Amino acid sequence: MLTTIKGRLVTLLGVMGLLLLAASGIGNLALSANHQSFNAVFGDRIVPLRQFSLIRDAYDDLLATSRELRNRHGQASRAEAKIAADLGSIGTQWSAYLATYLTPEEKDLAAEMQRRIDHNGAVAADILRRLAAGGTPDFEATHAALVKGMEEANGVLSRLTALQVREAQAEFERAETTSGRSRLALLVLLALATAAIGVGLYTVLALVVRPLGGMTGTMARLAGGDVDAAVAGAHRRDEIGAMARAVQVFKDAMIAKRDADAAAAIEGAAKMRRAEILDAATRAFQAQVSQLTHGLSSAATEMEATARAMSRTADQTADQASRAASAAGQTSANVQTVAAASEEMASSIGEIAAQVARSTAMAERAAENAAATDTIMLGLAEGAERIGTVVGLISGIAAQTNLLALNATIEAARAGEAGRGFAVVAGEVKKLASQTARATATISDQITTIQGETRQAVASIRTIGATIGELRSIAMGVAAAMEEQGAATQEIVRNVNQAAQGTHSVTLSIGSVTQAAGETGAASSQVLAAASELSRQSEQLGAEVAGFLATVQAA
Repeated sequence: MLTTIKGRLVTLLGVMGLLLLAASGIGNLALSANHQSFNAVFGDRIVPLRQFSLIRDAYDDLLATSRELRNRHGQASRAEAKIAADLGSIGTQWSAYLATYLTPEEKDLAAEMQRRIDHNGAVAADILRRLAAGGTPDFEATHAALVKGMEEANGVLSRLTALQVREAQAEFERAETTSGRSRLALLVLLALATAAIGVGLYTVLALVVRPLGGMTGTMARLAGGDVDAAVAGAHRRDEIGAMARAVQVFKDAMIAKRDADAAAAIEGAAKMRRAEILDAATRAFQAQVSQLTHGLSSAATEMEATARAMSRTADQTADQASRAASAAGQTSANVQTVAAASEEMASSIGEIAAQVARSTAMAERAAENAAATDTIMLGLAEGAERIGTVVGLISGIAAQTNLLALNATIEAARAGEAGRGFAVVAGEVKKLASQTARATATISDQITTIQGETRQAVASIRTIGATIGELRSIAMGVAAAMEEQGAATQEIVRNVNQAAQGTHSVTLSIGSVTQAAGETGAASSQVLAAASELSRQSEQLGAEVAGFLATVQAA
């Protein structure tokens, strides 16, 4: 408890309170003793002296009355009244004295005085009795006896008076001794109280005021930003030590805040530099992505247009092949009719010639269409190659986007709580890049399929061209045979059989052309769908990249 200022001050106040109570008690006891001494001196010593004086006065008056009676100067009635009054006064005063405190010696003197009073009272009573009887007493002997008794009584009163003075002196000395002891005790208590006050002042000045002054200066320096100010008294176990430790905590907090502010400033500068670098990177990325998405969109548009043209070409090829198949069927029927009715060939030579001419013209058109289809298929193959290039470019963009998203995720992780939204956007961009990579892989597979089918279609169309060339040659041969038909019917039959075989081959070839045209149409539909999906993915990629860049710039 005495380790704290509060405990010390409370202890000092308690000690001072006890000293005050002790001083009050001693003073009260001294006053009570003095009061008792004063009462004893006054009541037991001074009042008896007055009573003794009154008794002497009564005896003197009684003696004067006796002297008057002896000299025959006084009246008997008046003398009788005075003697009775004096005896009554002596009895009253003596009774009052006997009621006071009497010492043993005083009791002996009082007993002796009582005998003198009784003797003098008896003499005075004898005088009163004689006066009442009307006789003339022998006043010489009575007066002499009264004088002797009064002298003896005065001697006893003188000893009682001396005794009262001695007792009063003794009481005074006792009171003086008690007062001296009380004064000494009060002086000791005063010295102790003065020492307690000195200790209290030292405690307040040395343990409170001076440390508080130093603490105030230290806190003023800390408030001014001087964190190098030393905090004294932290080792103390009292309230000043607690205050010093609290100020030390405040100082440590200021130092930590200064370091945190410096770190925050450094981090802010680093964030600003990262933001500038990120802004430059996002601007460059935005420009590159804009250029790439524009190229991708243009390529997708071009691929879509090519697919549509290829679809139209496939439709035209299928239509031409259908017509060629119809013509080949008709030619086969005609040749079979010629073979079955060779006897009617002569009559039908004109019609056959016309049919051969139409077949020749149709073969010419089929050859031209086959050549055009071959050119278109070559263009389609080249378009597929360009689409493959664009798909490779898109794959590169997706890889770059995935790398940028990974870098953005790392930067967001470094940024902590502030980069959480940035990390979410980076994750979405990474997901979109993955989707784009998968879409480009699908498109690449489709383009590979289209390229294979296109190569097959080119080969088929070239076969059709060769077949149509053969058909044209056959038709020309038929025409020549028609000119020489008149030479021999057997030759006509042979040529008709050859024509039947040729038309059968043409029919088969035209069926292949029709199938290839259908496959080309299906492939062109797939290319068109892939081009549409690629265009949509390009637009979505542009929108996602724009949103990502907007989020990055906003962050």
